[in-house]
Amino acid sequence: MNLAVSLMAASIVLSPQAPPTSTTTAPTGPNVLERIYKVGDEATYVISLEDSSQSMHLGAKVHVKTLALLDGGKASLELTATDFTGGPGGSGGPEKVTWTFGKDGMAAADFAANSGGIVYSILSMLSFVPGSVAPGKEFKVAWSSPDKMSTITGTGTYEGTKDLKGVKVAVLKTTLDVTPSGQTKAIVHNTASFDPATGKLVAAEGTVEIQNSLTFTVTSG
Repeated sequence: MNLAVSLMAASIVLSPQAPPTSTTTAPTGPNVLERIYKVGDEATYVISLEDSSQSMHLGAKVHVKTLALLDGGKASLELTATDFTGGPGGSGGPEKVTWTFGKDGMAAADFAANSGGIVYSILSMLSFVPGSVAPGKEFKVAWSSPDKMSTITGTGTYEGTKDLKGVKVAVLKTTLDVTPSGQTKAIVHNTASFDPATGKLVAAEGTVEIQNSLTFTVTSG
């Protein structure tokens, strides 16, 4: 299965039911949105990815636990997938991994596009926070795997805050060029909601464009 199909499937996994419609408040000034970790903190995400015909599907629950704090605002996080369905090439569910995540919310890890581990890569990619955010100012996304063979680059904007199921969240919109090692580049359009205090991902939804278009959702709870 090529990267396009893999990413599409993965994005579907990340897309549970869409949250209720709400109005986003226009940003009023510069803010800082970075990932702040706490030992013992846990979260579970439902990830879904599929195409419009629903002939391709990838889904999973990913449990994330913060194991230790590291220098430079980084942290060691354990990721475990359950309820895995579909997947690139009919692969089984991914094994548990322990990755180092940075203040930008992304992991320093190899990008998986041809295995069940793609759900971990997707969660990392959609969790990006830029640090300084300001209304009307574009920010950049630049990431590479430890071996420099996979890259994620792009731009985004801060959309302000809104209420999501009774909780205030900060909203970012990003457009990403995703190039896994040896795979075809994909374009990811993502709207993600974060806890303003910790930069933790709350929900995400969007599309993956490769040879065709896939939709994805990610929800926490």
